[in-house]
Parts: sequence; structure tokens; C-alpha cells
Amino acid sequence: MFVTCLNEQQKDDVVDRFVNHEESQSDIARAYDLSRRTIQRVLQERGILSSKVEKRECTVNDVALLSVIKKHGIVDPHTLDKALSHPALTHANVLVYLYKLDGEVFEKHIEAVRKARAMIKQEATNA
Repeated sequence: MFVTCLNEQQKDDVVDRFVNHEESQSDIARAYDLSRRTIQRVLQERGILSSKVEKRECTVNDVALLSVIKKHGIVDPHTLDKALSHPALTHANVLVYLYKLDGEVFEKHIEAVRKARAMIKQEATNA
């Protein structure tokens, strides 16, 4: 059954809001003064959602992955994307970061490293 209460442009907007702006079906439904089920049918009509709910068992790996995600405070796709966008702190990544700094900021970082080394050396001497 096709949704007839929205025109094609409105349906495109529904898809855009759901896919690109990560709005919930309920939020989109409120914006259009429609039911969430109608929005769901639009998304199914456009191939964004499957019309059949596929049930599957959680594997041990699924449970382990969910545990790690929860441990790191990742509660939604945006948070996961943000966490994955930060590169690991490796020697090569630090060098790339420092290379991209302008001269003044670079000098401030170098001074902070010198102070930290001096403090560590002082603590080791006092111990």
C-alpha cells in the first residue's frame, strides 16, 4: 500500500531527515502531524526499511561487542562515529599532528613537553 497523504517531495524530505539528519520516525511524524507507522511505510516504500522484521539470535561476538561499546559510553551511532573518527595516539599520528601546527602553537607544545620532562626528572631525583 502506497502512502498517499504525502507528495513525492515530502517523501524525499522524510527520507533525508531519517537518513542524513538521524531524526527518529516519531520526530518526523510529529513534524508532519502523521503517525509513526505512516512514516515507517514511507521509509519501507523507498527501500530504507525492510517491510519484514528479521529475527536473529545474538551471537557471543554480538554480546561482547555490545559490552565494549557500553563500557566506552557509546550510546548512539553519532557517538560511535565520533569515537572512531579520532585516530589512535601513535608516534606517527603525533608527528603528523605536530607537523600541521603553526609555529607559535608548536613552540607552546614544545615548552609544555620541556616542563613535563623537568618535573618528572625532579620527582625521580627526590624519590
